[in-house]
Amino acid sequence: MRFLVRFFTITMLISLFIVSCNDAVKNEKPVKEAVEFVVDEIVTSSVEGTDGQSLEMLFNNTKNIVTIIYNKDTIQLTGQRPASGIWYKNERYELLGKGDDVTLLKDGKDVFRSK
Repeated sequence: MRFLVRFFTITMLISLFIVSCNDAVKNEKPVKEAVEFVVDEIVTSSVEGTDGQSLEMLFNNTKNIVTIIYNKDTIQLTGQRPASGIWYKNERYELLGKGDDVTLLKDGKDVFRSK
């Protein structure tokens, strides 16, 4: 009888060990992937020049560029490091400004000055 109790106990322990080892811990929670959305910070401005023409400016502060509309031309300029104010340029154009004063240069010559 003692033998039978030992045999039954050992069999139960082995069965319990085998069953518990076969069940791997499962993560029931779904893995969520982090997605980052970058929204561009756009600031628009319009100034009137001394000659009556207007200069439309769309500043993309996220990408450090400005798109200007002048004389029905759309021009994109890249931001530079000014001591103060604004300074954007490309191969032909340069936009400078501080406060309400804005100047647009084309090939080094003034083509627009704000009032």
